[in-house]
Amino acid sequence: MIVTHQTADSEQQELWTLVYEQLRPKPKEKSLNACLNRLTNERLSESSVVVNESTAVVWREIWSTSELIKLDAKHNSVHDFDDVRPIVVVVVGERHLLVDGNHRVARWLAQKQQPNCTHIVLLISLRA
Repeated sequence: MIVTHQTADSEQQELWTLVYEQLRPKPKEKSLNACLNRLTNERLSESSVVVNESTAVVWREIWSTSELIKLDAKHNSVHDFDDVRPIVVVVVGERHLLVDGNHRVARWLAQKQQPNCTHIVLLISLRA
């Protein structure tokens, strides 16, 4: 049996791909990264940041429904359908900006799902 280990670079590439797969860009946006930056900077009225593979790192965590309450969500409207895709969170200082998955999180919280139900969270943090 051959076991190969991912390098940090290949793992980051896979995680960035997963982040971009969650996004739904507007027709005018030229790239998925442009969409990510728009979603992030819409939330930061006092400043703007550039989020990409060279300025930030991504990691994956599993959170319970009860942990989702700490997210800085844009809205609390829900869709009529269940969607279990990962959510995308950009960490800026102490804020955890929910940039993709607002409808999912609002649905999970509104349904008062079991507090131990788990969800995949893709966190992005700017490099120091």
